[in-house]
Amino acid sequence: MQIITITSITEATEPPINFRDNILFRGSLHRLIDQDAGLRRGVLKRCRKDLCYFVNALGWTYQAKPFPAVLPMILFPLQTRYMKTLEKDGGKKHFHIDKSRDMGLTWCSLFWIFWCWWLIPYAKFHIASWKEWMVDVRGHPGTHFGKLDHMLALLPESIRPIVRRNHERRKNIMMHPTHQSVITGESTSRRMGHQDRNMAALLDEFALMGENPRDAYEILGGIRPTTDCMIVQSTPKGVGTAFADYKSKAHRQFSFWWPDHPDKGRGLEGSGVKRRPKSGFYSDNVEGLRHKLTSPWYKQQKLDAVNEQEIAQEIDIDYAGSGWQYFPDIMLRRILRDDVMPPFHTGELVFDPDSGACKGFSEGERGPLSLWIHPNKQGWPSAEFDYVVGADVAAGSRDSTGAGHSNSCAAVLNAQTGEVVADLVIHGVDPADFAVMTVALCYYFRKAKLIWEGNGPGLHFGRTVTDNLRYGNIYYRRSEKTINGKETMEPGWWSTPPAKTWMLGAYRKALEERDIIEHSKQAVAELRMYQTTATGVIHAIAASTPDPTGARENHADRVIARGIAYRCLVQDGYNPLDKVQQPSRIVPANCLASVREHGDWSASGGSGFFGELGY
Repeated sequence: MQIITITSITEATEPPINFRDNILFRGSLHRLIDQDAGLRRGVLKRCRKDLCYFVNALGWTYQAKPFPAVLPMILFPLQTRYMKTLEKDGGKKHFHIDKSRDMGLTWCSLFWIFWCWWLIPYAKFHIASWKEWMVDVRGHPGTHFGKLDHMLALLPESIRPIVRRNHERRKNIMMHPTHQSVITGESTSRRMGHQDRNMAALLDEFALMGENPRDAYEILGGIRPTTDCMIVQSTPKGVGTAFADYKSKAHRQFSFWWPDHPDKGRGLEGSGVKRRPKSGFYSDNVEGLRHKLTSPWYKQQKLDAVNEQEIAQEIDIDYAGSGWQYFPDIMLRRILRDDVMPPFHTGELVFDPDSGACKGFSEGERGPLSLWIHPNKQGWPSAEFDYVVGADVAAGSRDSTGAGHSNSCAAVLNAQTGEVVADLVIHGVDPADFAVMTVALCYYFRKAKLIWEGNGPGLHFGRTVTDNLRYGNIYYRRSEKTINGKETMEPGWWSTPPAKTWMLGAYRKALEERDIIEHSKQAVAELRMYQTTATGVIHAIAASTPDPTGARENHADRVIARGIAYRCLVQDGYNPLDKVQQPSRIVPANCLASVREHGDWSASGGSGFFGELGY
């Protein structure tokens, strides 16, 4: 134990991190600062150079549970790293921080703001939260300004600025009495922060800001030009939010995840314990280690939680799980574990641009076509199976950089095994040109049956397929209002809210029962974006994007392509893996159907991708 006497304390003495020693150190330091002018000047000089010293030596916090108490703020390693980054880049870079609940993040951000306000002349800061009462309510210690008042009140008297109530300190304002630094506060509004310029703006619990998901984009767009440092922090609230989107755009990204908390992570166990990132913080690989770590505290939280969504949002930093997912997360994790694999081949088709007639497959690393089959010696898929191609068509528009706003996708299903055997994904291509590519894909897969979404750009796509290319093996719309679902003469599948809900529901059931075998990691990521709301099933990003066209993101093109392909497959009488209704066929030894019939990978000799994994 470190022994520190009153006379041995100087500004160079490091504050102990042990709770008892730190309390004794602070008591002695506070008394000496008020008595010794030389030490007082030295401590102030040290505080100006070292934010972590200031917090560990002079910063106080309080807790409301498990019992009310005023406590010294002693930074644990994850907090220390964040504070050092703020000390270096605060005021210069934009920050994005997602967190588990009760990690001390808000206290850390406010300590940095208070430190700058206390020591830097003419510094200006802005604090915002999603509710007005969370920013400043007189006498409420849980508000942001209540925390700032607490920090100020517990500074040693000889170095504490004199801030008078109703003068320097008013509602949503704290001014420094001598050097005019100021902290202002505001609750959420679409026009918040537009009129001011600040050294930094703290947006706390940002995922909850705005009356609707699009408001948050307007808030970000209004505040960003007013400051070089936005600190955007929150627990997640779904994938389709401005908070989730901003994660990839901020200059500095941090995660405050529970395993790195000294109390919550005590007794840590699980398969991910030995996979600590090189940085030493589990928070640097939340996606890779989620669901692979547990502790006594975490187990108790899961027992006490109302539902899985609460755990995903408040503890796991799980953007997808924190919304009401339409496709269950447990199913998606099973697909990732059991079925997802890299494509066996990537490349592009060689075809006649006038007729769409396919001449073969050309392998290449950057091609738009991914195959989860091995073509035969002639370079074609097996003729022993039937195939269905589903296409979701984008408008083909591009942004100022030349990149497409959204993908067009054609997915190929093996009608007998239910496997997704190919993906053709491309952006910025005109619907007519994509129609030629998709027809070539159908020819490649033995004149596969083609179904596409006929709404919007699909109308131009369909006209090209039927009138220009005269491809005949296509899906014709069926009546949704009759019992027998009579086939019409209208080509393509038309999306209406009831039809789309039915299609997605059938596709979800097929995935759950493994009638469809999904191999694409990107497709699973898109499945996570669908959420259930009071108005029905929505794609989260499409619902929240500020772009009025609903573009700018990959809007689950793979999901729609697969969903309508499965619809076509079922309506044509195929029942994947049903041995009674299946057409007779020879099952090649190296395909997934053979594996599922034999129950292991021995049928393929344990070779290839799965052989490398030891199956």
